[in-house]
Amino acid sequence: MTKKTVQARSRVIGVDIHPSCFSASAFSGKNIQESKHLWSHDKVDMDRLPSWAKRHLQASDIVVMESGNSSFECCKVLRELGYRSVVLESYSVGRIGDSHLKNDIVDSMKIAQVYLSGLAKEVWQPDEACRERREVLAIYQRATRDSSRTQNRLSGWATQ
Repeated sequence: MTKKTVQARSRVIGVDIHPSCFSASAFSGKNIQESKHLWSHDKVDMDRLPSWAKRHLQASDIVVMESGNSSFECCKVLRELGYRSVVLESYSVGRIGDSHLKNDIVDSMKIAQVYLSGLAKEVWQPDEACRERREVLAIYQRATRDSSRTQNRLSGWATQ
């Protein structure tokens, strides 16, 4: 195994996701002690995720992100493109390190470094059927809440 092959296998890309954009930082190395910062991209449009991934990621890269609103959807897009993506538990990522300079690049670097350190837990990612069931459950719960609210308003109006 050549040195170039070892480096190609050990790239970790930390991604800080927001609803409209994301920031990413790449590290090479097998662990936090051997890691080396390679590059960072800031405020990339979320719509450009597939084209950005094809341009900047290698097949052997591991893309890590903190659990959040869009993380499972981003993982799905990256997996469909053939990349390995991991969602990390946000509680364990947030506990590691407190920075005085807080921005998206620093957060993406922290996510990658936490993964390299082995201190963050991976989150189970639901399959398509489970996501559909969760969506149906969420719709049902909203309908139940709205129905109860409407019944209470009507009862209150009727008793006045």
